[in-house]
Amino acid sequence: MDRDEIQGYYERYGAALYRRARTMLKNEQAASEILQDVFVAVIKNADSFRGEASPYTWLYRIAVNTAKKALLELKRDPLVSHGSMVSHDGDDETSRAES
Repeated sequence: MDRDEIQGYYERYGAALYRRARTMLKNEQAASEILQDVFVAVIKNADSFRGEASPYTWLYRIAVNTAKKALLELKRDPLVSHGSMVSHDGDDETSRAES
């Protein structure tokens, strides 16, 4: 699977995968992060796609499983939503509030 093929999957299925994640997580930012995680996983594991199912089915399963994992993490620590408290530079809102 090459970059153009993955880009095509993103363009064709990205909106539907985002909507599914948003429905599951009830959070737009978390859904965007899930969509990003899905396509990172696709890039890393492109060789694992065997073609036994449609590409959408494969992507859908990755999206649903990734969203379920995020929900489990949220359930373990309900005070921190998936990615909403921690910025990518390692600085989080709680440390800024204490300053």
